[in-house]
Amino acid sequence: TTDVDGRATFDLTATANGTDTLTVSALGLTSTHTVDVSTDVFAFQLPLAAPAVTPAPPATAPEIPLNQNQTLQVLWSDTNGPVQGMQVTFQTSRGTLVPANGVVTTDAAGLATVTLNSTNAGGATITATNQLNTSTQLGVEFVATVADSLELQADPFTIATDDQSTITAIVRDPNGNLVKGAVVSFNLTDVTNGSIAPQQAVTNSQGRAQTFYTSSSTTSQVDGVQIDATVIGTPTATDTVFLTVARRELFIALGTGNEIEEPNTAQYRQEWIV
Repeated sequence: TTDVDGRATFDLTATANGTDTLTVSALGLTSTHTVDVSTDVFAFQLPLAAPAVTPAPPATAPEIPLNQNQTLQVLWSDTNGPVQGMQVTFQTSRGTLVPANGVVTTDAAGLATVTLNSTNAGGATITATNQLNTSTQLGVEFVATVADSLELQADPFTIATDDQSTITAIVRDPNGNLVKGAVVSFNLTDVTNGSIAPQQAVTNSQGRAQTFYTSSSTTSQVDGVQIDATVIGTPTATDTVFLTVARRELFIALGTGNEIEEPNTAQYRQEWIV
């Protein structure tokens, strides 16, 4: 039975090698899908060795530091044991492989080994395909770890009393890559007794760390609230934003009549009040 999203889920149990065809029918419509069944084991070896770091669930994608060689291995075995002397082709959506063509041969242990490296941060999918056209995939994340600069943003820059503004720090490395895992410290200078929380935050995969400024019931001068942000351990990676706390307006009303004047032959005029 389909769920609220129109999806029906089922389990498939294979009993023999070969190609199976799945057929699904509903409301007069039919769809088919081909599944290759194999008793071979063909999978990436996890966890990855250093320098990769595998964070705790649910963020289980291994993190690989930029500009560092990462070894990847796929194990291929069948009912007779490790499959030796067979080609496996690796492909990656980000970074480079060694060998460059991604083609390697399994060793006596059934392992196919390549080296992966990237100079730019972000997610990547590595696909390994063997000579029987069986494939397996691994998702990883290349992360920049060296903070060089910080950009601080506020949304909005002008707020009412007893209101809130989101303060976002964006941290980059010397090459402009977004830095993950940098600890950013926020400092507030504010005579109106506003507050920020949290005082520290850690950048995510987008290089962003956030805090929130909450104004008091007192207005400030123009740009009277100052917030500084600095990457801990990198004092040169710092920036400042200024906020203004203004009095909240209750409403603005516009009004006019139904008469239009003609002051001259080229213009019309209508009076409005605010």
